[in-house]
Amino acid sequence: MERSSLREHPTTLLDIILLFHQINGMIKTQIQVPEKQYAALRQFAAEREWSLAETFRRGAELMMDVYPPHPAPKEEAWVPPSSASVGWKGLDPDALKRALTEDREPTLSRGA
Repeated sequence: MERSSLREHPTTLLDIILLFHQINGMIKTQIQVPEKQYAALRQFAAEREWSLAETFRRGAELMMDVYPPHPAPKEEAWVPPSSASVGWKGLDPDALKRALTEDREPTLSRGA
């Protein structure tokens, strides 16, 4: 049997799995969740007699129903304030340096 005909007539486990996924329209994926969340999800699924996969699918469907498909367009883009409109008001550079020096934590001087 030629390699190309394997897809038409599955003969290996991998071919059967690939065919199964094509028929059911599902994609197999792997995710990581924290241990506490995993335990809570297993209990949640067991109480409802669902598989973990079904629990995640239902969770994904709920998220897509609750959240809008695209973020709402913003009325206008946010622009950060210019440096002229922020900072210390009314202090010249020397007064600002004195205020900084007076507020500094004491340090040990390195003596010779």
